[in-house]
Amino acid sequence: MLRSFFYSMVLLLLPPLLGAAAEAEDKKEDKPIRFQGSYGTVVKVDADKHSVTIKVRGRDGKETEKTIELKEGVKLIGADGKEDKEAHFLKGLHAGEHVMVMEKEGKVVEIRDIPTRPWGSFGHVVKVDAAKHSITIKIRGRDGKEAEKTIELKEGVKLIGADGKEDKEAHFLMGLKPGEQLMVVEREGKVVEVRDIPERPHVKFAGSAVKVDAAKHSITLKVRGRDGKEEEKTVELPEGIKVFGKEGKEGKLTEVAVGDQVLVMEKEGKLESVRVMRPYPRMTYGTVVKVEAAKHSITFKLKGKDGKEEEKTVTIKEGVKLIGEDGKEDKEAHFVKELHPGEHILVMELEGKVIEIRDLPERKPPEKKPDKPSDKKTDK
Repeated sequence: MLRSFFYSMVLLLLPPLLGAAAEAEDKKEDKPIRFQGSYGTVVKVDADKHSVTIKVRGRDGKETEKTIELKEGVKLIGADGKEDKEAHFLKGLHAGEHVMVMEKEGKVVEIRDIPTRPWGSFGHVVKVDAAKHSITIKIRGRDGKEAEKTIELKEGVKLIGADGKEDKEAHFLMGLKPGEQLMVVEREGKVVEVRDIPERPHVKFAGSAVKVDAAKHSITLKVRGRDGKEEEKTVELPEGIKVFGKEGKEGKLTEVAVGDQVLVMEKEGKLESVRVMRPYPRMTYGTVVKVEAAKHSITFKLKGKDGKEEEKTVTIKEGVKLIGEDGKEDKEAHFVKELHPGEHILVMELEGKVIEIRDLPERKPPEKKPDKPSDKKTDK
């Protein structure tokens, strides 16, 4: 009786166990197989042998050659990203081009022709020869030396004018002048595009306004020379020159005040505009010495240009922004009450006027972590 019961239990449990083992085996077989890709440079294409020889760099950094046979089932992707037939794929593949080879279980399953990215070089026009359909430019090489290079404008070369629009050759060459900057775009060693780079305005003179004479269209600036010394420079401005104020809006020369920081801009050899720079706040750090709520003033100690400490008193006038230790704007009564001698403050000034005072929170040194009890037992 006991034996028959044992056999019946085995028969009941055996099918589920066998099923679970089979399911586990199926899952093992369904485990995805990873693809392995490698990049290489084409050395040789042999259409007769249905093969491509590439140069690849190994993990040790050394280059080796590898020949790939285009067996049946190998997917071929052209430079346009579309699947291609073998004859056309090999015809468009040239030595020096880059390819990506995908392998699965040690077998080549796909080869991709990686399109060469265009690269651009900048240069300055030396000579334009419309009869020879060529432009000679001066470019700087990787060694830092300048060399001349002549570019032939063959059929299919895209020409972009200074306005950013595509142009016809005759008009494009007519607008080019020696000294102008060009960008030449090449792909696979061939010129595909030439761009006329418009000259941007650049700073000709920069300094503080000393005198403005609107009647004579001139401005005198205090400029700093290469030797570091300051000198006055009177700049005669062309009639109709644009003048931009501190807010960036166009105005008049009469609006430029003595003491303003001014930039005189030049473009294509001509003075193009006068720009008044927006002043930046001056920041001064100091240590509080005395606070007088009745006089609405704070006296603090700061370090001067000579490195010596000096005292300075600032008055909290209407409109001065007060920022407490918590970083929030505060009212004068509470701000002054919380300010004590020895604390640090930041005073911000704009055009000689105090616009903001900040109570800087004291930085606490990092807390030392308690030493961990030693695991070693001491001998008693």
